[in-house]
Amino acid sequence: FINDIIIAFNILEEYLEYLKAIFGLFTEKGIFISPKKFYLSYPNVELLSFKVNALGLIIIIKRITALKNLKFLN
Repeated sequence: FINDIIIAFNILEEYLEYLKAIFGLFTEKGIFISPKKFYLSYPNVELLSFKVNALGLIIIIKRITALKNLKFLN
C-alpha cells in the first residue's frame, strides 16, 4: 500500500522525466493509481504539518499552537 508520493522539481524537464520514471515503475510492478485520489501539478500541498511550495516549507500555525499547549508531568 502506497499512501502518498510527493514529487517536486524546480525544472519542468526534470519533473517530467521523474514522473515518467515513476509511472513506468508502477506499470512494470502492476501498481495502479486511483483516479479519484490522483492530484497532479499543485502549486502547494500540506504535508506532515508543513505547507510545501516553490518557496520551501512553511510551518502550519495550528501545529505550533498544539505543541505550545502540551502539558508535561513534573
